[in-house]
Amino acid sequence: MSNILRIFMVLMIGCMVSESNAQNLQFSKAKLVSSTADTVPTGRVWKIESFLFSRNLCTYPNLSWGEDDKIIVNGDAFVVRAHRIDAGNIDHFFWKQDLPIWLPSGTIVKADVGVKYVSIIEFKEVP
Repeated sequence: MSNILRIFMVLMIGCMVSESNAQNLQFSKAKLVSSTADTVPTGRVWKIESFLFSRNLCTYPNLSWGEDDKIIVNGDAFVVRAHRIDAGNIDHFFWKQDLPIWLPSGTIVKADVGVKYVSIIEFKEVP
């Protein structure tokens, strides 16, 4: 019985310590990031909500091709929507990035190929 009580006390103390370090997020603003790079400010967190695409992904008969729409995060390209067609085999593939995506302070982001704007909500970290 005393071992169970000790384990319970250790778990309770651990929960209280982790709870004391928790951060709350307070809404700051909504914004659109274009092809001009923007950085998440210190003490802020960004939540990518959606992408406003600059082109439609179309199908072309008798053709094999693919298109990727991308954003740049910290200098690396990430595909947020992809479309592939192999008309010879009648294969068709479409993929879109799951959202939201959370970005910590210091992260640099911009729209790239096929993306006109990245729709973002900015939050302030409140201790």
